[in-house]
Amino acid sequence: MINQEKLVRFLRSKPALNLSQIEKEAGIPSKTLHKALSDQKDIPAKHLPALDEAVRKYGYSEALFDKAKVISIVNH
Repeated sequence: MINQEKLVRFLRSKPALNLSQIEKEAGIPSKTLHKALSDQKDIPAKHLPALDEAVRKYGYSEALFDKAKVISIVNH
């Protein structure tokens, strides 16, 4: 499940996304995401499941910001 930190990080990495459209799809009040991105207000936990479903349509996945677990070394 998505948390606020991951959601904000995803939205900041995709500035072309229409926040109002995501809010409509998730059924949350308008300006909720705008306030979260400007650090004015936290996103209520009750909205996170709906936002999780909505942002997956735009390319969000749990592994998107995970660190690599494999280090490759090329030696010539």
